[in-house]
Amino acid sequence: MTSRQSLRMTVGESVAGSEWTSIAAEYPREHFTLQSAQHEELSLGVDTTGDGTVNESFDESNVSGANNNAYSFNIGLDTGYELQQGDVVVVEYPAVDNPDEAGEYEVDLTLNDEQSATGTLSIQ
Repeated sequence: MTSRQSLRMTVGESVAGSEWTSIAAEYPREHFTLQSAQHEELSLGVDTTGDGTVNESFDESNVSGANNNAYSFNIGLDTGYELQQGDVVVVEYPAVDNPDEAGEYEVDLTLNDEQSATGTLSIQ
């Protein structure tokens, strides 16, 4: 089943003060398959207040490139937005084929090719 997945990552000090230029995700290759997505299908934003709501939104005009393979994507950006420590960047990728088995899966996220984190994705 193909779904639209929303991933979030809190900005740390390693990228704070720099422009938001990329976001990448790598899914467990034995469980997920990613399809290609058009720039206008991507949803990107920043929650600047920590309340779960996106305060700064970006559209296809801010996407300089979107690449994927069967289990990961990398989105290049030209946002002009300066990341602040504590901001939460949000990316929605519209073309993820979920595994048949419900459970918790680890997804690796990378922000601006500098800050990496592993998050847990729950599939119901």
